[in-house]
Amino acid sequence: MRDHVPKVKAETLREDGSALVCTFCYHSVMAQWNKFADSRPPIPVNARKYNINDYACYVCGVKTYRKRIRALRVMDFPFLRNHRGQKGTVTMENGEMAAVCLDCFLSLKSQFQEAAKYGIPVEKRQYNWMQIPPPPEDAATNLVTPKERLDKLTATTSAANVAVTANS
Repeated sequence: MRDHVPKVKAETLREDGSALVCTFCYHSVMAQWNKFADSRPPIPVNARKYNINDYACYVCGVKTYRKRIRALRVMDFPFLRNHRGQKGTVTMENGEMAAVCLDCFLSLKSQFQEAAKYGIPVEKRQYNWMQIPPPPEDAATNLVTPKERLDKLTATTSAANVAVTANS
């Protein structure tokens, strides 16, 4: 981590090697630290490479980047207690929060509000989600809707399937 170049306006490492970081980064780095420490043989501290950009959504499992990660409270979404996130997902605050992609966050929050409007108790609510790849990280000024990204993914997958079928 001493070799890490912080983003503009981010705090640099203090003399004791510590720095103030966001909750997502803290929990992500701690999970990676534990993984390195638990590996056999353990990876030496100075040889460890930490990934502080990529995240996996706890709900849908899509790989995304820090700008598109949000936190959901498990008490608002009880299904998260039994939902098993894919490898590399992050939970926070002793499992009371889950890191999710922006698309799942917006979709689930919208479904939460809709259910609340009809008076459905939190523990009785059911939710739907789908894995939608995030827009390219450098496309911040040209963000496309989740539907446009899903349509593009579907078209690419269909074209690949047609090519495989034609070659069979």
